[in-house]
Amino acid sequence: MHFRLDVDVQKLETEKLRKGKNKAEEDLDKIREEKNKVDRWERKFQEVQT
Repeated sequence: MHFRLDVDVQKLETEKLRKGKNKAEEDLDKIREEKNKVDRWERKFQEVQT
C-alpha cells in the first residue's frame, strides 16, 4: 500500500513538471517571437540610416 501511494505521488509530481515545462516552452516561444520582431525593426532602422 505504501508503494502504491509513492507511485501516485510520483505520477502527480511528474505531471506537474510536464505542465511547467510546457508553459516554459510556450513562454520561450513568445520571447523568441518578440526578439525576432525587434531584430527586424533594428535591421530596418539600420537600412534607413545608410
